[in-house]
Amino acid sequence: MCYTPPALATAYRASDSIVNAQSLIKLPGLILFVMGLCFVFGYISFWLLAVFAVVGAVASVFLFRPKFWNEDVPHAGAIVHIDAHMAVRPTILKHVPPDGYRLTCLYFGSGLIDRTTRLDHGFRYEVLDRIPALEGGCKPFDELCDRRAHEIVREARRRNAKINLLWSGGIDSTTACVALMRASRDQPKQMRIFLSKESRKEYPAFHKEHLNGQFELQWIDNVGKAYRQDGLIVTGELGDQIFGSAKALEIQTQSLLRPTSEPFPGPLRKPWSDALYEQVRKRLASDVRAQAVLDYLTPQIETAPVAIDDLFTCLWWMNFSLKWQPVSLRMMGSAVGLSLTDFQSRTRHFFQTDDFQQWALHHAGQGVREDWTTYKWAARDYIYAFTGDDQYRRLKEKLPSLRGMMKPAVAFGALAISADGDLFWEKRDQSLKGPLATEVGIEIEASREAPLWDDLDDGE
Repeated sequence: MCYTPPALATAYRASDSIVNAQSLIKLPGLILFVMGLCFVFGYISFWLLAVFAVVGAVASVFLFRPKFWNEDVPHAGAIVHIDAHMAVRPTILKHVPPDGYRLTCLYFGSGLIDRTTRLDHGFRYEVLDRIPALEGGCKPFDELCDRRAHEIVREARRRNAKINLLWSGGIDSTTACVALMRASRDQPKQMRIFLSKESRKEYPAFHKEHLNGQFELQWIDNVGKAYRQDGLIVTGELGDQIFGSAKALEIQTQSLLRPTSEPFPGPLRKPWSDALYEQVRKRLASDVRAQAVLDYLTPQIETAPVAIDDLFTCLWWMNFSLKWQPVSLRMMGSAVGLSLTDFQSRTRHFFQTDDFQQWALHHAGQGVREDWTTYKWAARDYIYAFTGDDQYRRLKEKLPSLRGMMKPAVAFGALAISADGDLFWEKRDQSLKGPLATEVGIEIEASREAPLWDDLDDGE
C-alpha cells in the first residue's frame, strides 16, 4: 500500500496513473480566486465567501494530512532508497534493523544502501547502480567531464529536449555547468539554468560573467519546480561521493577550532580503525554506540577493492559505497508526481557514470592534498581552465550548496522507496535522541544531541 504525504503526490508504479499533486495544491487557491472575482463583481456575498474559505481550509487539512504505512506484516519487497529519518527508526516497514545499521545512519546523517551488498540492513534492498570492477587505469578527469557533457547534449538533441541544469554555485554543479557550456556552445539556447538566490551568492562572479544574459535563467527555491518543465534534469549530485566526504571537513573544522590540535590533516591521515572509532564516539557520545558502528562496518571496509589506509579514505569509501544510491534518488521527494521510472528517465546526475567511478577508485583518498582548500582539486582545476578564476580555485570552501534548493517532504514523516517505485511513509521516531544513561552510565545534556538530530538529511 502506498500513501500520499502533505503536498506530495505518490509515485506509483510506472504502469499506473500519476497524480499531479501540484495541481491539487493549487486547486483551492484557484477556487478562492474565482470566488473573489465573483465577490468583487457582486455575484456573491462576503459572508458566503468567508464560509467557502473556511470550508476549503478545513478540507485542505484533511486532504493533505499525512497518511502513513501501517501494515500488520513486514514489507516483503526490496527497498532502493531510505531517508535518514526512516533509517533510524526502531522498525523500518515492520523490519527490525541491526543496531549497527541505525547508529551508522545516525552518524552519517543519512539513510544507507550498501552497494557491495555485504551489510545486513534488516530489510531487503536492491542495488540499482553497482560499483564497477576495478580496471587497470582511468582517463583524466577533464576528459571525463567533456565526454559526459557531450553524451548529455547528444541525448537531449536526440530527444528534442531542453537541458535543465540545477546550478547551486558549488564546485560539483559548476563543473557540470562548465562542461555543458563547452559541449553546447553552438546551441546555447538548448540549456536552461535553474538557480536560487543562494546559488548566485555562492559564486557571484560566475553568475555575472558566464550566465546572466547568456542563458535562460529560472529562479527557484525548490528543485521540484525544475521537474515541472520538460527536459532532462542535470545535477552535480554524487560529486561528493566521487571525491571524499563532508564528514572529513567536519572533522577538520573541529580540529582547527582546538588550539592544541594537530595541523592538517590531523586525524584524517591516521589509521582508519582507531580514528573512526574515536570520531564516532565523539559524535554519538557513547563508547557502546561507537563500537557497534565499528563492528558493523569493519567487514565491509576490509573487503573494499582499494586499500583503505586512513580515516579520509575510509570516509570516502563509506560515502562512495553506502550513500551513492540514497543521494542519487533523494531528489525524488521533491519531484512530485513522478514515478521512479520517470524520475530516472529524466534525471542525469553528471557524475553518475562508470568512468567517474573508475576515476574515484583510482584516486581513493586523494580528494584533498595539502589543505582543505584543495578538496576536489581536479574539479577546481577544470573550472579554472574555463573561467581563469584563481580565487575560486584557491579559496572556494565546501558548503551544503543543495540545502537551499532541496525541500523534500521529509518534514512530514520518514520515507522509503521500493524497487517497484512506491513511496512508503512512516512516522518519525526520536528514540535515539534521548539520554544515554543506560549505555554509558552518565546523562548527556540535551544540547549535545540536538545538533546531531538537526543534521539528518544534511545531504553530503
